[in-house]
This record gives sequence, structure tokens and C-alpha cells, in this order.
Amino acid sequence: MKRINVILKEINYGRILNEMFDDLAIVDKDGRMIYVTNGFEEKYNVKKKYVIGRSITELEKQKILNPSVAKKVFETGKKVIMSHKNKKGDYLIINGVPIYNDNGSIQYVVSYSIPSDEIKSLQTERDKLLEKLEEYQQALTHLQDYLKQDMTSLIGAKITFEIIKKIKSYDVSVLFTGESGVGKTTFAKFLHENSPRAKGPFVEISCGAIPENLLESELFGYKKGAFTGASHEGKMGLIQTANQGTLFLDEIGELPLKLQVKLLKALQKKTIIPLGDTKEIEVDFRLITATNKDLKKMVEEGTFREDLFYRINVVTIDIPPLRQRTEDCVVLIKYFTDKFNLKYDMKKRIEGTAVKRLCSYPWPGNIRELENTIERLILMGDEDIITINNLPDSIKDEQKHTYSSFDCGKGTLPEMMKEYEKSIIKRAAKEHKTSVEVAKQLGISQPTAARKIKEYTNEDL
Repeated sequence: MKRINVILKEINYGRILNEMFDDLAIVDKDGRMIYVTNGFEEKYNVKKKYVIGRSITELEKQKILNPSVAKKVFETGKKVIMSHKNKKGDYLIINGVPIYNDNGSIQYVVSYSIPSDEIKSLQTERDKLLEKLEEYQQALTHLQDYLKQDMTSLIGAKITFEIIKKIKSYDVSVLFTGESGVGKTTFAKFLHENSPRAKGPFVEISCGAIPENLLESELFGYKKGAFTGASHEGKMGLIQTANQGTLFLDEIGELPLKLQVKLLKALQKKTIIPLGDTKEIEVDFRLITATNKDLKKMVEEGTFREDLFYRINVVTIDIPPLRQRTEDCVVLIKYFTDKFNLKYDMKKRIEGTAVKRLCSYPWPGNIRELENTIERLILMGDEDIITINNLPDSIKDEQKHTYSSFDCGKGTLPEMMKEYEKSIIKRAAKEHKTSVEVAKQLGISQPTAARKIKEYTNEDL
């Protein structure tokens, strides 16, 4: 003991240790306390001169060391980290480190507690990890439920998603309206896959993509020899193919008046007659349609049948264009960046200013245009970081468009995602009186909602 004190005194290690550690203690091979720093007195509520020279067993019995980490080090022969309760009732995390002699035996055990600020930092990191784990578990549950879906256009489209959830179990006709590229087909598939007809076929046809003279045979089918050029075996129509499933007619506004009459009869009678045949075939299908035209105006102009219009739009769901869902832009950019990085085995990211410029662009082609743009940026960029200079000229020129109402801000994508989250939480907190209501709206747990409201608004709900 004298020897180590002399050494410490000579090279002033004692002062160094006092500056470095609040409560460092050294125990010799006989289990006796030979040195403690000044902070040991305050943390353990005991005088230094009382513990020096006493055995760790005695100090343990007196609850000064409760328990002794040095004793555990001697027992195990290796470094030990354990929880310790001092006489004040404070819990400490203690490190016990063995110091070996030339023979490999423990000569000393040095112990010290982890500083309280480090513990708080670890607790904060733990809370963040638990929060992330909760979010990932929710996301995993969501993905497991809808694994087969392309969820791109559902991101941020909460109102549309809620309507679909309400009607998915009812066999009613649904009309999706909205501009080209907003995700009408994706929503139609989503509705089918979450309906009682999910095990049946999903048959899709674009009424504007097939010439009028061929569209009738595609929809209703034909018998062999029904017309010149017909297959010798005949062909089953898409309506019959959709039996027990869903028929999705995209661009329904392009359906000729003649075929509108036939489709209406098929919906009313639940039967069809293929071309060249006289026998009715029973069909059972759910009809989902979509259009980017104003069908009511077409009815007034006489280009769309009024009776068919009321038959197909039992439920109408309008999907707003991306320029009206500007707060979705950051989320969609991240989604597509992750998607194409995974697809092409890349690790590219988009710089903050480039994200901001992308968010300000009006996207006339909607989500489809945004997806194609991000894919092109991922593939064509020479560097791992995509800057504003890599954007297409039409997007890069800020004079051609104004910034969106949601300010993406500056910084990395995670930082902007944080700002995006902040705006959502603050808006929800204004709309609702309790954190329970906020949690229900946003699909998160009440504790998470309360914690985020406190973090972003400094208020308790």
C-alpha cells in the first residue's frame, strides 16, 4: 500500500486519476482497498481514510459496497460490469478490471462507475432504439399483411386508404378517378387483394389501349369462326376470365357507346354472350373502374351512358395528384431511392437541396413520373451522392416552378424525414385533444404519440 502511494505521489497519478474518475478504487491481491479517488467519498457517503486498508468483504457486509465488483473479478478472473446500489440508494453501473502480474495472477482490481451523463446518454439511445423497434414491428406487420402489394401510391394517402378499408368487404362497384399516374391501378389491385375475392383472378384491361373493333372480342370472347381472322378454337373473354374475381376496366371513359350497352347488360343480368354465340354464360365478378376524365360531363354531352355511370360509381374514390400531396414527396423519394438501390445493388443517396428541388416540381406525370425519374437518377449518376446538378433540366430550372408548401429544408434525407415527421405530429396535435386520438389517427402507440408531441410541441396531451 505504501509503495503504490509513494509511486502515485511521485508522478502525481493521484491528481490525474481524480480528474479522470469520480470514484475510482484500487483493491490489492489480498482483497484490501489501497486507493480511492476524492469523488469516492461523495458517491459512497464514506470517508477515504475509513475504507483504505479495509477488506472488500468487510465493506460489503457494511453495505458500503453493495455488492463488491472487485470480489466478482477475483472469483471470475476477468473483467466484470455490474449494477451496484450505494448507501444513498443510487444505482450505479460499475466496471471492475483485473490487473495481472507477470505470473498471470491478479495483482490489483481497479473499479469505477460509468458517469451519470453517459448512463443518461445510453438510456436515451435505448429509448430511441425501442421506439425504432416499435416502428419496425408495426411496419413488419403491415408488410406481412400486404406483402404482395406495390404500396407506392398508398404512402401518405391516408384518406383513400381509410375508404378502401371500409368498403373492401362489400361487393360494390368502385370508380377510381384522378389524373394519369396517380396510382389508380395500384389502388385497384390493393382493393382486390384485400377483398373476399382475393383468391380469384384480377383481370385488368385498358379500354383506351385496344382498338374498338377488337375491344368487344377481348371483353366478351368469341366462338370459333365468329369473324374473319378469329381463332379456330375461339377465345374466352376477359369478363369470363374474371369470374369469381375482379374485373378492372381502366380508362372506362374510352369505352365506346356500343360496348357500354353490352357491359351494362352484363352487370344487370350477370351473364354474357360471346361473339358468334347465342347461349348466355353466367359470370360473377366485381367491377372496378378508373378514369382521368369527367364522366358526369361526358353524360351531359351524350358520350357516356347515364345508366352505366350510376351502375359503376356506387363508390367513387378520387385520388389527388402528387402536386396536391406535396408532403408525400419526401417519403416517396426515400421509398423509390431505397427500392432502386436494392434492385440495382447500389448505395446512392439524394442530397438535401436536390430533394427540395424535386419536392417543388409539380409532377404532371404524378407518381409514375417521379418513380421513373428516381430510377434514372440511381442508374445514371456517376457518384454515390446525387446533387441538384444531376437532375433533369426541366426539374433543375427553379424558374419554371415554385417550391411546395412543405419546406423540405436542408440537410440529409433522415434530417428532412425528421422535419416531415415533426410537421405531421404538430398538425395532428392541433386537430386532436388527446394523445390517444393522435395515436389512433397516425397508427402509432399512445406512448409514442405522447413522447413525440412532447418533443415537438413541448406540450402534454
